[in-house]
Amino acid sequence: CMASPLLHKTHNHKSAVVGSVICFKDTIIMNIKNFFFYLGFSFLCTHELDAVANNEWQVLPFINLLPIEYGQAVFILLHIPLFSFLVSMIASTNQIIRNKTKFLLSAFLAVHGVLHIAFMNHSEYEFESILSNTIIFGGALSGIFYLVINQLQNEKRT
Repeated sequence: CMASPLLHKTHNHKSAVVGSVICFKDTIIMNIKNFFFYLGFSFLCTHELDAVANNEWQVLPFINLLPIEYGQAVFILLHIPLFSFLVSMIASTNQIIRNKTKFLLSAFLAVHGVLHIAFMNHSEYEFESILSNTIIFGGALSGIFYLVINQLQNEKRT
């Protein structure tokens, strides 16, 4: 899209059309990438609701040492600053911060799926339903798709 104004200055209609098509294609790819990011973020938010129902704090280090009612409260309350921070970084007016946050959160979603696989044999692990696993691994796949598209865009720029 950056080349479009330069192409229009040449007054070459064919070049302007090609530039517009390239810009349109880049916009579609960016929209697809953003769709996968926000889908992954939505899976993460939904997973945290499911995590309360599945007593996830009983698997997490340190929180699992607390009595059940305190562990649950700490787990839930920690999500307030966590999600406030994430939303503020995603909505930052600084594009570098937004992009890095989206990249890191997408990478976390992929790693998060691997962590759930690793914890499946834990005695307190309760995420056994199709719904829970769809949410967990849907988030992981969304993160992976975002990362793949991001990498392809970076390779195209170089």
